[in-house]
Amino acid sequence: MDTVRADIQNKIQHLNPNDVPTGILLDRTLPLSNLPEYRSSNSGSPMVSVAPNSSSGHYFLALEDLYRTDYLNRYPSPETLSATNLASGSTVNIGIINADINIFKEDAVDIGALLVQGNDSLIYKNPNSSVSPYHTLQ
Repeated sequence: MDTVRADIQNKIQHLNPNDVPTGILLDRTLPLSNLPEYRSSNSGSPMVSVAPNSSSGHYFLALEDLYRTDYLNRYPSPETLSATNLASGSTVNIGIINADINIFKEDAVDIGALLVQGNDSLIYKNPNSSVSPYHTLQ
């Protein structure tokens, strides 16, 4: 999996992290937790009538995704948080994640927001486009 993650990083190395509106680009890694299934609509109501089941394992996968994709380094490593939880003894820890995240628009290349160039298919932001290549999930 680290090879896939390194390949993704190589492909997007020329994108400016400051252009990512939320500072979190889920497409920076191979996501493990399917975070988009847990988002809300703009009105704050869930996008699905019943939120998918979650668990402590899923929570740590979601934190790992955020840890690996946040350009601003706001999330602790899953290993650190897991160790903190284990050390808490008989305390019941509750985890809530409230984060807006960005993904690439599915048509970012088609609409000219991103360019794919070279034999390695590296991704660049099109300097001649005012269209954002990112979609925000809330």
